[in-house]
Amino acid sequence: MALVLAQVSSTYTERGARVEALREVSLTVRHGEILAIVGPSGCGKSTLLDAIAGLIEPDLGTIALDGVVLPAAARLGRSGYMKQRDLLLPWLTIERNVAIGLELRGTDKEAVRRSQPAMQTELMIAYAWDMVMRRDPIGFFGMVHVLEGTSVNLADHAADQIKATLNLPERAFSYLRSHGSIDQSHIQHLESLMNRFTDPADQALLIHSTKMFYRLYKGVFDSVLDHPANTAVRSAA
Repeated sequence: MALVLAQVSSTYTERGARVEALREVSLTVRHGEILAIVGPSGCGKSTLLDAIAGLIEPDLGTIALDGVVLPAAARLGRSGYMKQRDLLLPWLTIERNVAIGLELRGTDKEAVRRSQPAMQTELMIAYAWDMVMRRDPIGFFGMVHVLEGTSVNLADHAADQIKATLNLPERAFSYLRSHGSIDQSHIQHLESLMNRFTDPADQALLIHSTKMFYRLYKGVFDSVLDHPANTAVRSAA
């Protein structure tokens, strides 16, 4: 994909003051070219990337992808980048943040909202609700353990797979691997919390709920893999 920025300027408001992040920035990145944008904190690097990705619309100037000038809405999903830390988009509601992936793919969000969830998903949600509302809320820590543990494993596994496929240097995956390290610290914090439960009944409940959530979470992943769209992709491959 080729990228051309022409006289792009962008401002934003911070603590009541107007900040000029970009002033008449022009650059061209040819197809297959690698370009590094280097500068001190606050010089506008993130604003520039946000504009290219379609997360914001610059105040002035144009951004063209493959020779076509596109507005921000049309740039969404055409490119992407990974920020330094996990972030929600503050101008969106929680629901829209959750659904941002659907928006980028052009999926009908309302159709998704009205659709019937997979049976495995309903079972996991029902179990979590029952655990909190009827049995004992501490059992929900079982799901926390599953989510944190899965994230740790996926971060390193994803880095290994992408590195092998694209033949990229190890330094390209410092953030992704650090995400696994961050979640390792979360696991350690969770362990310190769990060690506070000294009652044998509470400990038994935590172990049982964790095993159940792992089994139910696997079912959710299996339902995604077994979805007709994914089955068709694997068959074509």
